[in-house]
Amino acid sequence: MAVIGALTRSSSRISSSFSSAAVAAASRPLWLPFASSSSSSSSPPPPPPRHHAGGGRSPLSHRAQIRSSAALARGFERRFASMATKNSYEGILTRLAKPGGGEFGKYYSLPALDDPRIDRLPYSIRILLESAIRNCDEFQVTGKDVEKILDWENTSPKLVEIPFKPARVLLQDFTGVPAVVDLACMRDAMNKLGGDSNKINPLVPVDLVVDHSVQVDVARSENAVQANMELEFHRNKERFAFLKWGSNAFNNMLVVPPGSGIVHQVNLEYLGRVVFNNGGMLYPDSVVGTDSHTTMIDGLGVAGWGVGGIEAEAAMLGQPMSMVLPGVVGFKLSGKLSNGVTATDLVLTVTNILRKHGVVGKFVEFYGEGMSQLSLADRATIANMSPEYGATMGFFPVDHVTLQYLKLTGRSDETVAMIESYLRANKMFVDYSEPQTERVYSSYLELNLEDVVPCISGPKRPHDRVALKEMKADWHSCLDNKVGFKGFAVPKESQNKVAEFSFRGTPAQIKHGDVVIAAITSCTNTSNPSVMLGAALVAKKACELGLEKYKSEGHDTIILAGAEYGSGSSRDWAAKGPMLQGVKAVISKNFERIHRSNLVGMGIIPLCFKAGEDADTLGLTGHERYTINLPSNVSDIKPGQDVTVVTDSGKSFTCTLRFRHRGGTCILQSWWNFAICHQEFDRCQSINVVNELNNPLSSEICGVDVV
Repeated sequence: MAVIGALTRSSSRISSSFSSAAVAAASRPLWLPFASSSSSSSSPPPPPPRHHAGGGRSPLSHRAQIRSSAALARGFERRFASMATKNSYEGILTRLAKPGGGEFGKYYSLPALDDPRIDRLPYSIRILLESAIRNCDEFQVTGKDVEKILDWENTSPKLVEIPFKPARVLLQDFTGVPAVVDLACMRDAMNKLGGDSNKINPLVPVDLVVDHSVQVDVARSENAVQANMELEFHRNKERFAFLKWGSNAFNNMLVVPPGSGIVHQVNLEYLGRVVFNNGGMLYPDSVVGTDSHTTMIDGLGVAGWGVGGIEAEAAMLGQPMSMVLPGVVGFKLSGKLSNGVTATDLVLTVTNILRKHGVVGKFVEFYGEGMSQLSLADRATIANMSPEYGATMGFFPVDHVTLQYLKLTGRSDETVAMIESYLRANKMFVDYSEPQTERVYSSYLELNLEDVVPCISGPKRPHDRVALKEMKADWHSCLDNKVGFKGFAVPKESQNKVAEFSFRGTPAQIKHGDVVIAAITSCTNTSNPSVMLGAALVAKKACELGLEKYKSEGHDTIILAGAEYGSGSSRDWAAKGPMLQGVKAVISKNFERIHRSNLVGMGIIPLCFKAGEDADTLGLTGHERYTINLPSNVSDIKPGQDVTVVTDSGKSFTCTLRFRHRGGTCILQSWWNFAICHQEFDRCQSINVVNELNNPLSSEICGVDVV
C-alpha cells in the first residue's frame, strides 16, 4: 500500500497508465538499456534475460500481483483526479494584449488579487507566489500555501513549508543518465503490462546538456578541440547513444550535444526562457538543476538552484518540491566598477560580505541604481557563486539590461516583447527610470561598486579575500604567522631560500611567493567573457616568460587540513587532482560531503581529527613523516573506526576513518578497488606530508577551484 499511496498523492497530474508502470518499475530491478545512435523507437531494447527470485514465486504470480495493485491504484486516481481538476484562482486569468493587436496569451494576474502585500514582496518571492497560484488545485498546492507566500513578511521567520513546482529541470550528462534510465525502465514496464509506453514522459520540460564527459588529452595544437571531441565520443559512445535515443523517444526532453559549452553557459545563452509561453499560458521561467552552480541562471532573472538527483526526478514527474519559505537578504548596489576591476574582484568582495552576514538557506536579491551599471555577464558571475556564499539563490530581477542580453544572444524581438509585456503586467519587471516601491527584506546589505578594488583569494581558502595592493605585506605576514589559515611559520632565515631544479632541460629556480600556476578552472569565471580574455592574456605572457610546474619526488603525500575541507568544489576533478599529485590521505576536521565521497572514489583515505584536535593543537608542522596504520585486509576496515597515526618525531594521535556505508555496501570497497588497480599502496608506509596549513601551493595541489 505504500507504493499505491505514493501514486495516489500525485494522481492529479499523472495518467492511470503511468501509475501502472510506476508500480511495475518499483517491483523490478533497474537495468541499463543502450540503443544505437540511429534508434528512435518509443521503448529501449529488451534487457538481458534474468533469473527470478522471491520466495519461490513464479514470474506469473508477480505479474498478477502487479496488475491487481495497478487496478487499485487506478481506482484511487479516478477518485482524486475528480477532486483536483479546477484551479482555485481561475478568476484572475487575464489576457495579455500585443502592442500591435492580438494577444500573447493568458496569465494568472497578481495585480488582479488586489492585495497590497504583493507590492512589498521581493521579486524572488513573487515568482514563488505565481507558481503556487498557477498550480493551486487544493490537492498538491492549496489556498493556504498561497496565503503563506502572500504573508511572507510574517510567515518567513516562522520557517513554514510551501510546495514549489519549477517550470523545468536542467540536467548534465553525469546526473542525467540515471534519470533517463528510470524513464526507460518505466516504458519497459508499461510494455510488459501491454500498455502504451509512449505515455511515459516527463511532465515538465527537461533540458540535458552533455558537458561533463570531455577530457583534455590533446593541448597546445591547432586541432586540440577536434581531437579531444573525437576521443570524448569514442569513450562515451554507449552513453551518448542512449541519450540520443532518449531525446527522440521522450516528449518534453531536449538533449544538447557534446561540444556546445558548459551547461550553465548554455542555460544562460540559449535555454533560459525568462517567461514561458506554453500553449498560450504565460508564466515565469524557473528551474532546478542537478549541479550546485545552476544558480548562474539567477543573473538572467530566472529563479533557479541546485538539487539532488532524486528531487530532480520528482520534479520531472510533476511532483511539487517541499521547501522552507526562505528569508530574503536585500543587497543594494550603487555606483559603478572602476576601470581595471574585474567581475572576479567583485564576486570575491560580495562573497566576503555575504559569508560574514550569514545567508545559508536564504535568497539574496540584488537591487539599487548600481544594477544599471552591471553587465549581465557580471551578474551571472555573482549568481554562480551562490553555493560559495551559502545562499540558495543570488537573484537579479529582470530589467532593461536583461532584455538587451536576450537580444544579444539571439532571442527574437517578438519573444523579448512578450517577456517585457508579461513581466510589467505582473509586477515582476524593474524599471530604474521609474520611482521604486519600497520592498521589504529580511535584512539589508549595501555595497558601492566604486569601493571594489582588484583582489585575490587565499593563500588557502577562496573566501580569504586580500586586496591586491596589500598582497605583498599580507604574504610576508603569512610567512611569519604561526601555522593556521593565515600562517605558515616559515623561519626568517628560510624565507629567502631558493630551490633550484631543471624544467624540460632548462635550469630554473623557485622560492616562497612565486606563482607556480595561475588558471581559471571553475564555471564561475569561464562564464564571463572579459575574465576569460584577461586570463588568456595572462597565460600568453606567462608562456613568454616561461612557467615552472611543482612536483614532489620520491614520496607519497598526505594533506593536513582544517574545517569544511573541499568546500567550494564538489566536482570529481577536485579529487582527481590530488590523486594525480600522489596524495594518499587527507586528515581534516571535517569534509564537504560530496568532495569526501569523490576522494574515496579516487583511492584517497579521508580521516578526521578527533573533536577538539587539529594540526595546531597536536603541534604538527607539516615537516614530519607519517605512518597511518590501516588493516591490510579490506574486510577488517570498518567505517567510523579509529585509526592510529604516528609521526617520525614520536607523536601519536587517533583519527576517525570517514568511509561510510551506501546502499548496504561499504563505500570503502571503491577505495580499495581503486587503490589496487592504480598502485600497490602499502597502507603502513611512511608518508611525506604536504600540509595544507603550511604550503602556499596547497590550493593547486589539493585540486580546489581557485577563484
